[in-house]
Amino acid sequence: MEYEGEFSIAAYCGCKLCCGSGNKVQTYFGTQLTPGHSIAADFQLFSPGDRLQIEGTCYTVEDRARSNSSVSLLVYFDSHSEAIEFGRKTLSVYRICEEEAVVEGEPLGTFTVTGYCRCRQCTGIYSEKNMTFTGMEPVPNQTIAADPSMVPLNSKLLINGIVYTVEDTGKNITGRRLDIYFESHEEAVTYGRREEMVYLIEQPEQGGG
Repeated sequence: MEYEGEFSIAAYCGCKLCCGSGNKVQTYFGTQLTPGHSIAADFQLFSPGDRLQIEGTCYTVEDRARSNSSVSLLVYFDSHSEAIEFGRKTLSVYRICEEEAVVEGEPLGTFTVTGYCRCRQCTGIYSEKNMTFTGMEPVPNQTIAADPSMVPLNSKLLINGIVYTVEDTGKNITGRRLDIYFESHEEAVTYGRREEMVYLIEQPEQGGG
């Protein structure tokens, strides 16, 4: 991890006040903006795809901030009120090197990753149970659904700096597919569909015979 220095950091959402045109939900490159993950940067200072750690949170440069602005970095939030609450701060910024991102995990390759919540639209007849396949209550930034034949239940996976636990399955989650749990349907839809590099951090021990 490399220390980049102290930077002036503000926040933005997709509203007209922040972006000049209403309902911006996509990055400069056309992918989905995600709170707690997406950050806009001056491309003269940082490159798209750079991973930055700020106050313990890992962000990925997915959007562009104006080069002539006094603010070099903009953290994305779902709502204008959250962006206003964040305000403007001067914070230490660290660049995460690619080899550090791998940690000690085993690279599993690229998976198609989507988002879901416990609403009926996402989980059908199981929406009222609010319980994962493993019997645990789903938790944001923790619960992920996978194909057990591809990734065993209770395995821990690293995706974009967040360690998830395979606690759920899904009828459409087969092969190289993963589904991240979100608290709301809006967050799941905003996450969209992505191709992500996945690392296996921990795999449950197989029962002996």
